[in-house]
Amino acid sequence: MLLDDLELAFEFVSSAPPLTNTAYVSRSTGKVYSRSEYGGVDDLPEGLDEDGDYLEIPHRNDLDLGQRLVWEFVEQEIPEHLDRVRGLFRRRGAYDRFKDFLGEHRLREAWHAFEAARTRQALREWAAAVGLAIDGLSARDAPADLRIWQDDRFTVEHSHECGVPGYVVLRLTVPVGSLAELDPELSRSLGEALTRTAQAIGQVTGPERVYCLSFCEVDRRLHFHLFPRTRALLKAYRAATGAGTGPPNGPTLFEWARTTLPAGTSPPPGLPSVEVACARLRALLGGA
Repeated sequence: MLLDDLELAFEFVSSAPPLTNTAYVSRSTGKVYSRSEYGGVDDLPEGLDEDGDYLEIPHRNDLDLGQRLVWEFVEQEIPEHLDRVRGLFRRRGAYDRFKDFLGEHRLREAWHAFEAARTRQALREWAAAVGLAIDGLSARDAPADLRIWQDDRFTVEHSHECGVPGYVVLRLTVPVGSLAELDPELSRSLGEALTRTAQAIGQVTGPERVYCLSFCEVDRRLHFHLFPRTRALLKAYRAATGAGTGPPNGPTLFEWARTTLPAGTSPPPGLPSVEVACARLRALLGGA
């Protein structure tokens, strides 16, 4: 079965209260059959209940994708607001108030990215548990849009090579190869862009340091790597390399992260996913 088809069937089932919309998938063919109590949809085959070839698609409540995700997101992304969010869920209409809260804090995109990623993970785990073969990747699993912000002079995008959330590259769009070539106005604009980007990275990942490096050996156009060295990343680095407890060697740690944590790997505990980090950076910097 294609993961895209499983996701569509799951969304259909979960779009209404439990038992209102139902869907089944054939193990042998991967075809989905659906029915809705609202009418207009009913293509379930006869003898479905007696045929072991068919699996019922779960509702999101069956996979515990309700409030558990809310608490996980809040504890990971905005733990300082946990008490307030818990208060929102003590009354009716909690999810509407939660969405308003996310809007206030410019976190709606980050929440949607987090919810989608956790839902796909839960569906894969369910399929593995019931022995349903999944073929291919979901279209939503295509490499995330790593672009974060741009104007007529600069672009900021997340690293394509490394999975450390918040590691971005700021590039100049004008054809210059070194700081020595910048005029005073562009120098001032560059300083402001670097400062804004570093501040946004700080809000998203809570680093102890934001490294700023510029090599321009391969890509000769002037650009800067802004790399968040968090406490969690330093702990992972020391555990993996046996580095001592003194001040870390920044360039060595940076190169270790680039080679050990390639794009697609899970970040160290306590850090958001790259997907969520990009969404929050876009919100803070004004969008791509």
